[in-house]
Amino acid sequence: MIFLEIKILKKNDRELEFIITNTTPQFANVLRRTATEEIPILAIDTVDIYENDSIFYDEVIAHRLGLIPLVFKQDQFNLPSECKCNGAGCPLCQVVFVIDKKGPCTVYSKDIKFNNPDVSVLYPDMPILELEEGQKFKAEGTAKIGFGINHAKWQAAKAYYRYYPEIKVIGKIKDKENIIKICPKKAISFKGDELVLSDSCNLCGECISASNNALKITSDGSKIIFTIESISGLTAKEIIKESISKLKEQAKEFEKALEKV
Repeated sequence: MIFLEIKILKKNDRELEFIITNTTPQFANVLRRTATEEIPILAIDTVDIYENDSIFYDEVIAHRLGLIPLVFKQDQFNLPSECKCNGAGCPLCQVVFVIDKKGPCTVYSKDIKFNNPDVSVLYPDMPILELEEGQKFKAEGTAKIGFGINHAKWQAAKAYYRYYPEIKVIGKIKDKENIIKICPKKAISFKGDELVLSDSCNLCGECISASNNALKITSDGSKIIFTIESISGLTAKEIIKESISKLKEQAKEFEKALEKV
């Protein structure tokens, strides 16, 4: 049995980058789709605007509010379709918010007040709109759990992958120093006549031109560099763990379906 191998390249709350060895592009793609489309997050869904003296249209402001990342506790909320209220709206499946500001001022994301103390904005200083002297803005609405496959405001992360880069020497290299210098990622070095390539290579092809085609770019589909960037209140680690759990659940459901065939 061949096991996947993982090597972490970058790790923080907002981004996780790692190399997967002994894998396939199909697995990387299903992991990408799960992370971007099937991880439930909390986002502002409905907005009722009662006063808006600013120059911004109501629709523009509502759109901005929906894309503000919210911090929340995953185990505290139900999906509206699975809640005991049958989606009518209750503290178990939605959060109420209000904004009430008078100019002159800039209305920031931190000015959104939620009725749940465990819910907050991830970035408090995101500007929403500006109010001049005497202008007012008042709105309220709800935030709900949803999936990225239904709307971008519920997209938990950006996820993408690329094949692990490989460059082969197929001719005589005349100017090694120029090849090293021209690489924008500083990913190339030489040990004698052997070319050494680092993980930072993005396969731009500059080295191929500099070598007069003495080098050839190849890639290995069984070794993939995977990157996930959180654009929600969840951390990159939480998103990847939740994605793996989702894939396990789907695999079990598929296995049960096969038993009935």
